[in-house]
Amino acid sequence: MLSDGKVVRFMGFDIIYSERLSSASNVRSNIALVKSGLYLGVWKDVMNDVTQRKDLSSQPWQLYTNMSVGATRLEPGRLLQVQCADTSTAADVTP
Repeated sequence: MLSDGKVVRFMGFDIIYSERLSSASNVRSNIALVKSGLYLGVWKDVMNDVTQRKDLSSQPWQLYTNMSVGATRLEPGRLLQVQCADTSTAADVTP
C-alpha cells in the first residue's frame, strides 16, 4: 500500500522508516517482528529535574532526565533479522 508516494504496508507487514540501521559494506540489517515477540521492561520511569545554574552568568536553566528501561526478545522466530542490499549511492561513498 502506498501513502504519499511511500510504501507503508507490504505482504501484511507495516513498514516503519528508520535511520537507525546497522551497515556492513553495502548490506543493511533490518528487523521484522510481531509485537508479542518483544518485551519492554521499565524499572525506573522518567524522572525530570529542572534547576537554575547560579554559578554561570545569566543564570541559565538546566534539565536533567533519567530513565531505566530494557527490551528483550521473547521467542525465536517472532523477531527476525533481514539482510537487505543497499544500492543507494550514499552507501558507495567511503568516508
